[in-house]
Amino acid sequence: DNVSKSMMTTHVDYHVLEQTVPKLDMLGHDDPETLKTLCDLTSIKLQDIPLNDKKVFEMINDITVLGIKQEDFPYRIGSWALPELGTNFTIQMLEELKPSNMTEMIYFAGLSHGTSVYAGNGQDLMNAGKTIDQIISTRDRLYDFLCECGISKERSFFAVDKIRKGAWNKVDEDIKQEINEKVPAWYVDSMKKISYLFPSAHAASYMQAAVRIAYFKLYYPVEYYTAILTRYGAKNNVANFPYDAAVNITSLEQYEAIVKNIKENSTRPEQEKDGIRLALIIYEARLRGITLSPATLNSHYRFFAINPEDRNNIIRPLTSIAGVGEGLANKIYNDISVNGVANIDELYERTMIVFDEF
Repeated sequence: DNVSKSMMTTHVDYHVLEQTVPKLDMLGHDDPETLKTLCDLTSIKLQDIPLNDKKVFEMINDITVLGIKQEDFPYRIGSWALPELGTNFTIQMLEELKPSNMTEMIYFAGLSHGTSVYAGNGQDLMNAGKTIDQIISTRDRLYDFLCECGISKERSFFAVDKIRKGAWNKVDEDIKQEINEKVPAWYVDSMKKISYLFPSAHAASYMQAAVRIAYFKLYYPVEYYTAILTRYGAKNNVANFPYDAAVNITSLEQYEAIVKNIKENSTRPEQEKDGIRLALIIYEARLRGITLSPATLNSHYRFFAINPEDRNNIIRPLTSIAGVGEGLANKIYNDISVNGVANIDELYERTMIVFDEF
């Protein structure tokens, strides 16, 4: 900060910069990439995907809408592998809450991302007869309800700002008193239990992506499974996934046998979790009449692709070959793209790698 000195300043007071330097959270997200892939495969524009399709919400709550019998699948609802909707925890919540529109999906997201908001709190209230729109689900819902009860906007804001962090005890005493006088006792008790409360805008962002991807799952199954397999099948944790066995699953018993095999051969929890998820995606696709074929010389290094000769068949990428990681697959793909290849023998001469799966 002084050009006449020989010493160079490497650290400055943060407050000198905070008014002039913007901070960007450049985080990677899978949902936008998945939606981009789906839009490219179907030529549908993102803004044209409806968020109020009743059949999509029916599918999220009932797997039979996909043409799959409940007795043939581990879950009774159709949300498996959808972002924010496909874990054991969220599937259980969906089975209980049964959201039927976008507004209720946002409530669901708030409840599932909050801490001490649903379990031991809102869940008990719903079991006692309250509905999803009556219980506390997000910060904005709490703020709106306090205002509806006659608390001023300013005082409601200050109260919610403390309650959202689990700090009811830090709410000003005079605001507490007004809340106790104007807000139903059951609602006040619920506020006191909250440890962390999710914002509606964040919940809406998650649910817009989930519902849009669900739209493709229902109406464009081949494109959906192509995109979702690319999303989860390209992970390093599934590098040695047993594709040959998984693609032939035709029953729940066979799926459970694959799961047992994955658990026995996984060395890390992430490898087990990702492998089981991939197996169930492949099984679900098979139940909807969609099959997988081994990689070919024309396969992409990491993207699954719809078979141009069979619209109900998906071709695996080079990374699905046992022992071929993304780096090697990318090298092979670029080599073939630039120099071409006549057959597997020529590829072997170039790489000295035996590809038994072609």
